[in-house]
Amino acid sequence: MRINRYETTFNIALRYLLPAFISLLFIILPATIEAESHVTSRAYFGMHIHHADKYTPWPRIGFGSWRLWDAYVSWADLEPSYGKWDFRRLDEYVRIAHQQDVSLLLPLGLSPQWASARPQEKAAYGLGMAAEPREMNDWKNYVRTVARRYKGSIKDFEIWNEPNSKDFFSGKVDTLVQLTCEAYRVLKEESPYNIVVSPAYTGEQNIHLLAEFLAKGGGHCIDVVAYHLYVTPSYPEAIRPLVTQIKKAMIEKGVGHLPLWNTESGWWMANADGTPETGVAPPYWERIEGDAGAAVVARALILAKASGVERFYWYAWDNKALGLVEPRTKSYKTGAQAFQRMVDWLQDKTTPICKEGGGQWICELMDTNGAPFVIVWSVEKIVGSYMVPDMYRVVNIDHASPSPITMPPPDQIRSVKTSTVPMLISLSTR
Repeated sequence: MRINRYETTFNIALRYLLPAFISLLFIILPATIEAESHVTSRAYFGMHIHHADKYTPWPRIGFGSWRLWDAYVSWADLEPSYGKWDFRRLDEYVRIAHQQDVSLLLPLGLSPQWASARPQEKAAYGLGMAAEPREMNDWKNYVRTVARRYKGSIKDFEIWNEPNSKDFFSGKVDTLVQLTCEAYRVLKEESPYNIVVSPAYTGEQNIHLLAEFLAKGGGHCIDVVAYHLYVTPSYPEAIRPLVTQIKKAMIEKGVGHLPLWNTESGWWMANADGTPETGVAPPYWERIEGDAGAAVVARALILAKASGVERFYWYAWDNKALGLVEPRTKSYKTGAQAFQRMVDWLQDKTTPICKEGGGQWICELMDTNGAPFVIVWSVEKIVGSYMVPDMYRVVNIDHASPSPITMPPPDQIRSVKTSTVPMLISLSTR
């Protein structure tokens, strides 16, 4: 299949007007979360790390945000008994984050058993931990203690993890709204710069729960809407229609102006070092091997950004089923190398404008100097060809996979065969 592309009024405007617009943005926009959507910042690239304080060497990839879920710093870890605090691990994470220049997102959920409204109730992380706290004052004291201790070091706080699942939250939506609004008041009292991130639902079937949360008052007590964009066993192209539905619900409930963060998603990444793939991957997920790992990571990061998502936290760097590093040898999987490629490709460039036709995707973007780039790929079982417009010549081609590819000299290239692994084509006018 061959897709021809022609110079349109839109393309001309993109070439000549957008660079000036981007330069103006850098001058007039304050350093707020809203500014992230126009040019892709390092903060967009987020990660989970389970054992950064002990067993896992720091990832040598350029992510800018770190979500501390499954990192053993939940409320139950920090205050295991009433008034008895243990900040050693979180102190170490804060030290590491400062050293590595990454921002921290701290999820606040999981009630300690002593504070739980239902202390004998079974939950994924322990008895009583999915229930709301019995006393609201315990919740407020916890939020205030953490916010005050880490003022200036942690400013992003996520209220709860996946409250659509009884494994994580067994209370009512009204209760979740109350918890959110109380936390919002406390966090803003401690610092007006604190960012309150909504509870993060997951799955297309649970968008109505987000809508209910927003409609019942939760939308007035958040700065960011979070969602977990798990689309497995589908491929990353399923992210786009899911985000469309989420944004529709946000607009309908009056928070369409707020940023949308994907605070968790991933795919089952096969281990090549013989480590058993245990953990959170359900059996119906597809096991991703070899270069397919690079394809999935790259397409997910590109399409989420193109769909208007402003943070993307991969779950999780050192997970035994969804990880990007081999558990035993610590060598990097193709997905890890593709993650770094996406940092190189997308950071400090305009949000990609992506179109699909016949299974082939073409995404256009520019750097802040107005230099044009195109990212192309085909979905599974489709072989496509990208035709370089006559007014352009190819300067360079980069591949999201570390596997070597053979190409003629760039200035001789007039068409490029596409595969499931994205390619970045740097262009210049003739």
